Amino acid sequence: MFGFESVSTKGDIEEGTLYPGLSYGENQLRWGFIRKVYGILAAQLVLTTVVSSVTVLYSPVNELLRGNSGLMLFFLILPLILLWPLYVYQQKHPLNLIILGLFTLCLSLTVGVSCANTDGRIVLEALILTSAVVASLTGYTFWASKKGKDFSYLGPILFTSLFTLFLARLHPDVLPTRVHLSGNLRWNQCRNFLGIYWHDRINTVLPDELILEIFNQLGSKSSRDACSLVCKRWLNLERLSRDTVRIGASNNPDALIKLLGRRFVNVRNVYFDERLSISLDGHFGRRRRGDPSAPSSQKPHHATEKSVSEDGEIDSYCLSDAGLTAVGEGFTKLEKLSLIWCSNVTNAGVKYLASKCSSLRSLDLQGCYVGDVGLAAVGECCKQLEDLNLRFCEGLTDAGLIELAVLCGRTLKSLGVAACAKITDVSLEAVGSHCRFLETLSLDSEFINNKGVLAVAKGCRSLKVLKLQCIIVTDEALQAVGVFCSSLEVLALYSFQRFTDMSLCAIGKGCKRLKNLTLSDCYFLSDKGLEAVAAGCSELKHLEVNGCHNIGTSGLEFVGRSCPRLSELALLYCQKIGNYALSEVGRGCKYLQALHLVDCSSIGDEAICSIAVGCRNLKKLHIRRCYEVGNKGIIAIGENCKFLSELSLQFCDRVGDEALIAVGRGCPLQHLNVSGCHQIGDAGIIAIARGCPQLSYLDVSVLQNLGDMAMAKLGEGCPLLKDIVISHCRQITDVGIAHLVKKCALLESCHMVYCPSITTAGVATVISSCISIKKVLVEKWKVSQRTKRRAGSIISYLCVDL
Repeated sequence: MFGFESVSTKGDIEEGTLYPGLSYGENQLRWGFIRKVYGILAAQLVLTTVVSSVTVLYSPVNELLRGNSGLMLFFLILPLILLWPLYVYQQKHPLNLIILGLFTLCLSLTVGVSCANTDGRIVLEALILTSAVVASLTGYTFWASKKGKDFSYLGPILFTSLFTLFLARLHPDVLPTRVHLSGNLRWNQCRNFLGIYWHDRINTVLPDELILEIFNQLGSKSSRDACSLVCKRWLNLERLSRDTVRIGASNNPDALIKLLGRRFVNVRNVYFDERLSISLDGHFGRRRRGDPSAPSSQKPHHATEKSVSEDGEIDSYCLSDAGLTAVGEGFTKLEKLSLIWCSNVTNAGVKYLASKCSSLRSLDLQGCYVGDVGLAAVGECCKQLEDLNLRFCEGLTDAGLIELAVLCGRTLKSLGVAACAKITDVSLEAVGSHCRFLETLSLDSEFINNKGVLAVAKGCRSLKVLKLQCIIVTDEALQAVGVFCSSLEVLALYSFQRFTDMSLCAIGKGCKRLKNLTLSDCYFLSDKGLEAVAAGCSELKHLEVNGCHNIGTSGLEFVGRSCPRLSELALLYCQKIGNYALSEVGRGCKYLQALHLVDCSSIGDEAICSIAVGCRNLKKLHIRRCYEVGNKGIIAIGENCKFLSELSLQFCDRVGDEALIAVGRGCPLQHLNVSGCHQIGDAGIIAIARGCPQLSYLDVSVLQNLGDMAMAKLGEGCPLLKDIVISHCRQITDVGIAHLVKKCALLESCHMVYCPSITTAGVATVISSCISIKKVLVEKWKVSQRTKRRAGSIISYLCVDL
């Protein structure tokens, strides 16, 4: 009866039973039930694995389900519908198995799509935890069967949960990092309930020195800040390892410095920069000592709507002598200090700082109203000073700089002086006499004559970097540089009106190590001078010619033939340089990596094709307002320059979609600027989105043919995009913006002024969807009150109320 008539009774009746006391027939029934359940479960797992694998590996199926939201929704709802026939026909065989198979198939399709579009580590975590659930339920099944326990719901659930938590808590050497972190999250949520506190093994095994070394290897500040939140020990160690502090314009910087000095005792580098503007209504204050020409020290503050009417209130946003006192007392190991446009700092503060920070090696006083007394104190106390920047220090005279040169002459290696009207040739004579080891000198003055430059050239024979903007200096001084400064490597000459090719001939003969040459607005230079430099300085790597209207094709041809190591070339406003010059550069400069062309009307596709064929290592190409450059040249770049990462084609009217399609196929772009290229539309930008997944910066402003389709493809293909400029794009709407920001989670800045189809809703979408957003530039009327309250600090307006 019941199919057990042929059961043998030989042997012990208890042999092979699930647990003692169970009859042999009932034992067979129970084993059969277990085999049936696990057979169905195994079939479901195999079917799920096979269907999910096909969905993941066969892209047409995956694209069909992912691209058709209606079909995907149908497969999500169908399992819920199939639950009803499963319940009704649970006793109808084989109809119940058919319905169960359909139920499993629908789930398998959704699981496959989820796996295909999810990080592999997360999928591995789900696989491990699912296997843990199956294994724990199986173990509980056999244990309960042996003991004769009933299968109530509470026992298997508690056992499975405990086993899964234990697995998720395992060491990261056993499980992947993502699994371990998610396991920690689950454990932290339930350990208070369970009353189990595990010992932190990391803090007991790793010594302080090793953790500090790990902190030093972290590149970004955000990573260090995240590590400091792990525990108190890591917080203290991270504070000890912090050696640099950067402070922008802020409210009450003096108190902030005191706080930072107590927390970070090993800081060696401190940077202040008060050039940032403050968006406060009313008058912003004044420049100290009645200097109307210098920028006002405006600072941003969180209370952007409060007006400030008194100078005392604005002064609270500026670093003062009290702040410098706090720097001296809190950062006793200070080696580098930068005070940029800290206009409230005076001689007293600098003098006290110098007395406390005797190990100071670098000091930047740009825009500070510091006089001779403060500079003399620096020279007296800071005997190791190597780098000094005195740009826009209008209170200085020759007396202060002379005293510093006498006291720190043996150690000073770098000096910058600009817009200091009271510093004359007398100071430079002292520098030439005492600063024998000076390597870098930057001069920008209308009052320096040949006498001062001659003294520096004769006295500072180790000079390697020389930057001059002295309009009354003549050939005599620069010829002395060529004769005496044989170690010169960098030479920059700006706005010289009284020197000719004779100076460059002397430089070419004497400065054989010259690697970097900049000629800006030097109207009397011609091809002869450039040929002399190219002939004598064969190691030249960087050349910039800006606004030198008498330099033409022949001079640059000589550079292409004589300087094979040239890696960067910039030609700005050079109307006489033609295609043949760049053809010679393409043939002779195989290592060229960067080319900048601005307003070179005689350069066209022929020159760009020669560069593309000859300079295959090109990484940066910037072209602006070169109207003869079109699709042919840029297509050649895309086909030959496989390392190109930056491309800028501003207002090149002849460049269209065909050029960008070629670039998208051949170049791993990270930076693209096609502002004002009116022939570029959706097709070109879509090609870039498909071929350049590493793109992080994009400027498509003033493209009238660009629409929402390009924005949608950018969102799908460029997840690393951080900065985008879409101003003056009339066809881009809120829909396109929504598609863009949906998947560009790293977006930090978005400029979208004069986009009439983008409304208040579009601006709110950008603010709410991009968690990393730092700057949004829009018209003021497009920002709602809610958006302004939510993210007022990151919104910049096209027109600022004055």
